[in-house]
Amino acid sequence: FDIAMSTANYSHCAVTLAGYQAAANASEGGAAIAKLINHTTYYPNGYEFIYSKSECASSWLLIPGIDFWSQGTQGFIYLLALLYSFLGVAIIADEFMAAIEVITSKKKTIPVKDENGNRDYVSVQVWNPTVANLTLMALGSSAPEILLSVLETVQNLGQLPGELGPSTIVGSAAFNLLIITAVCIISIPNGSTRRISEIGVFMTTALSSIFAYIWLLLILQVITPEVIDLWEAVLTLAFFPILVIWSYLQDRSWFKKKKESVDKEGRRATFDAVASAADIEMNENGSPSSSTAEREVEREKSKYRKTVGADFENVHLTKKEMRSIMNTDFGDDADTTPAENAAAKIVRSLHGVNAVSQLVYRVNARRGLTGSKRAAHLVSDFAHQGEGIEKSAKLNFEKANYAVLENAGKLRVGVVRSGYLDCAVEVGYLTKDGTARATEDYEETIGTLHFAAGEKVKYIEIPIVDDDEFEDDENFFVFLGDIKCEEPGVQVHRGARNVAVVTILDDDEPGMLAFEKRGYEVRESEGIVSVIVTRTSGAGGTVSVDYRTDDGTAKAGEDYTAVSGTLEFNPGETSKAIKIPIINDDTEEPDETFSVILSNPTGGAALSRLNVAVVTIKDDDAVEQVASKVQKYVGNLKNVVNLRSSSWAQKFEDAMTIGGEVDEAGVEKRPSAMDFIMHFLSFGWKVLFSLVPPTDYGGGWITFFVALAFIGGLTAIVGELASLFGCSVGLPDAVTAITFVALGTSLPDTFASRQAAKEAPDADAAVGNVTGSNSVNVFLGLGLPWVIAAVYYSAQGCQFVVPATGLAFSVMIFTLCAVVCVVILLVRRFVGGAELGGKPLGKWVSFTVLVILWLVYIITSSVKITNPSFAPGL
Repeated sequence: FDIAMSTANYSHCAVTLAGYQAAANASEGGAAIAKLINHTTYYPNGYEFIYSKSECASSWLLIPGIDFWSQGTQGFIYLLALLYSFLGVAIIADEFMAAIEVITSKKKTIPVKDENGNRDYVSVQVWNPTVANLTLMALGSSAPEILLSVLETVQNLGQLPGELGPSTIVGSAAFNLLIITAVCIISIPNGSTRRISEIGVFMTTALSSIFAYIWLLLILQVITPEVIDLWEAVLTLAFFPILVIWSYLQDRSWFKKKKESVDKEGRRATFDAVASAADIEMNENGSPSSSTAEREVEREKSKYRKTVGADFENVHLTKKEMRSIMNTDFGDDADTTPAENAAAKIVRSLHGVNAVSQLVYRVNARRGLTGSKRAAHLVSDFAHQGEGIEKSAKLNFEKANYAVLENAGKLRVGVVRSGYLDCAVEVGYLTKDGTARATEDYEETIGTLHFAAGEKVKYIEIPIVDDDEFEDDENFFVFLGDIKCEEPGVQVHRGARNVAVVTILDDDEPGMLAFEKRGYEVRESEGIVSVIVTRTSGAGGTVSVDYRTDDGTAKAGEDYTAVSGTLEFNPGETSKAIKIPIINDDTEEPDETFSVILSNPTGGAALSRLNVAVVTIKDDDAVEQVASKVQKYVGNLKNVVNLRSSSWAQKFEDAMTIGGEVDEAGVEKRPSAMDFIMHFLSFGWKVLFSLVPPTDYGGGWITFFVALAFIGGLTAIVGELASLFGCSVGLPDAVTAITFVALGTSLPDTFASRQAAKEAPDADAAVGNVTGSNSVNVFLGLGLPWVIAAVYYSAQGCQFVVPATGLAFSVMIFTLCAVVCVVILLVRRFVGGAELGGKPLGKWVSFTVLVILWLVYIITSSVKITNPSFAPGL
């Protein structure tokens, strides 16, 4: 051993490659270099002298006399301390992420010029969402692993570099990609799915993460085996800003083919690719299905939130509007009251279902581990920013469905602006094929509508192509695109009717007459119901049809006014409305129904099977009582959807208070037994970390850096405890890192991703960010400490030696598993329609394969680390 050490120090360099190899060969099995410990610790009443060959005795975190305890007892104590430290990491990470949420939600006002050259001001978000996700948010979820690697490298300068930091980064990446993805896949209810929205960004980060680990293999074993040169370290770190810039350009669609045309005024209207016709499901009557409409609305709302932010509109709705929302099925929670459900629906109707910041899922998961009060499911920091906003408007098509004869020459599609009208607004539009084909049945139309101040309606003119061939009715779609309004404080966005379906009718046949749908619902207070009769499969000539009402449980004269008559359709007319008065009373009664019947078509027209429609009259006297309480619950939501902290008093109060779940109506539920237990266990940590300054100080940056310092200190303790635990039970640091440490640092993210998978409308917050985080872990978590070490050794004229046998093998196995995981996700997307959820068999097969991959990685890596002769060629 003495000869080996003298060989290792034959030059002024503390560690060289030749010296490391000689020392490793001289040690037993080449697995570790034994150290004779001659260590004295002084205490107020004496001192402790240790002379041992065990590395377990060489720590600055030793309990007095613990070296005389059995190895099993030491391992148990260190394991408990390690688990308790992980709990502390979760709590301080909560503070860290709250600061990141405040920082990334900031807006700034910038000057712009209008068309007349006048200076104006608009409010925009400071942080691009993709940049924030790959920088501050990735750091928020990976800070412990990154800091562990940095601190270990700094502590070991002049010695052989430690294995805990690098192995933790690889082990954490394996757990995140394989296990978190597997958990998210099976967390979706059977039949439901979640699809990654930003697939371009996901593919960029996925390929980047795979490249990151291939790059590690190259520099560890191919380019300069077991030596990291300065240029390699610098390039590794440089890949981090390169990834951020590339992902930003991808997010801004720089690499996506645009569709553009010149409008009448010479201005170009640009659109990202919209849903293809194959993605749009149709109802029997030719209109988009509700699921399709919801996907389109959510896609557009999601895009709007990511580009300009999502501010709360005024929640001053009429009782009629409240009743309309309450009558919509959003999937009520049986544990909440009608008023609470109504408030949640109002928020959803204004901002899209589950418009939640990605960090909130992580914060809620960590707070659930510590018995703290969670944020509401519909969390949005914009809840406070939107208060008092009165200038808002929506743009919708006049109708969801249009019909036009093929010999009409052109179709005028109306776009209606509602709400605030005293500003100029621009909105883009484009057409998209359905069964009708551009150039064959209609002319593709792309452009921009310009609403002057005060204008409510503008029209899109679409040329229709006439031919002499007999053909069935065909349809195509018209989409509303990007909106521009430069007046400060005005919010203009697309309404729910932002997709119109146009049906081209053959002009030679009289057509078929039918109701638009089988059933209609109306609240008695609305006073009237319109029942629509449509003419399809032709619109030639004049036709007519008789109609009448017929009692069911609803009685004419008591619940509605009986009507009868004849509808006449002129050539080219395709729809008519039958208006039926509804009688309102003050008596609470069950829902009642009556029928409307079509008969006696003339002019060659025929009746379809849809010749009877049922109208349901819904009593709303009870709703009037519920509606009066809705505003109260909306106010509750605004008070709980906030991650900010304004004072130390508030922070200490929150630390000492047991909290539970918060439902979608903003009402806190009673804490569970587990909340009480976890609050008791984490009380010390919560009080300690209440010393971190509130997020309102310095715009969140003071909280950011102080919390980062706390994480650094706690990470140093975690690293030391992990080494001591592994030493006590006979595990090398690298094995401890890829198992216990990786599991402890990644477990809160597992709960967060599972919650996001169940609650978010897409899969981006659940698994879409895992690949980006893994890339950042390598480029920043290894690049930064390697630059520090490479500079240190280069200044001494030495080499930075990195023992790579176990690490390189671990990286290789993980890279192979990562490729398989990404392929599985892509297959699920393009074959099954979505990355998460789906049919039970497909979910569980994917889950099983991913878990097996993780186990293969853990087992093979551990064997290689403990037995370097395993797989000698690798």
